[in-house]
Amino acid sequence: MKTYFLHTFADPDTGIQALQDVSHSIRDSLGGAKGIAQALATMALNTQYQPTGNGTGWGAPRLLADSYGARYITTGGLEYGWRVLWTSGAAPYQTDTIAGYVFIIGYPGGIARDGSTLAQSAAEHGWLRTEADPPEWDLTWWHLSRSIDKLAPQLLAQTQ
Repeated sequence: MKTYFLHTFADPDTGIQALQDVSHSIRDSLGGAKGIAQALATMALNTQYQPTGNGTGWGAPRLLADSYGARYITTGGLEYGWRVLWTSGAAPYQTDTIAGYVFIIGYPGGIARDGSTLAQSAAEHGWLRTEADPPEWDLTWWHLSRSIDKLAPQLLAQTQ
């Protein structure tokens, strides 16, 4: 099991700023990106054996980006990114429209202690907490679909 923090924003650029407000490590890896385009460019460069925003040179983080969102995993195991939130929840249907963007932070190393810096910061910034079992091969956040569906009313309320 692993702890994830979720928050929905109507505007993805606002979500990028919110990610950086919750975690200094995310801010360092995004280099203070101002929006989704800068964030994606920075994450892509980081995967090319470049130093991150904090100047640390490390192995290779992982990035998956598609038309539904992006997921970035640091070498240390911190995950973050976003997925489209449809009016019906996680999976799109023919009549769906985009209701917002679910921004996700995955706690490195399993279940977050209540007193952890990341858990405290996420709570202070109004992020919802959930636990899910991530398969190692799942780079698309699909393992969070049930959590997103379950939390859809709360996530949709965040975009109001």
